Amino acid sequence: MQKMIEASEAKYADRVTCECGAEAKPLGKREAVVWSVFGKVNYRRRYYLCAHCHRGQSPLDERLGLLPGQSTAGLASLFGNLGRGNIL
Repeated sequence: MQKMIEASEAKYADRVTCECGAEAKPLGKREAVVWSVFGKVNYRRRYYLCAHCHRGQSPLDERLGLLPGQSTAGLASLFGNLGRGNIL
């Protein structure tokens, strides 16, 4: 899963637009971890920081709906089914 996540990162962008409207510049690659049905997944992705509002962002995380340090949507759904007794 790590290789799939890292391979799906789009071409390197010099800048991305921040939610505040300013441009965020790249800080390099940063490590992140998510928990999936496959277990703990460590991956590296490009990380950007806005000089105006100081918000950091990773377009890859946003595009794939990943929240570093949390479980993936698939694992969260599985936990939800377990809580409802839908899985034997």
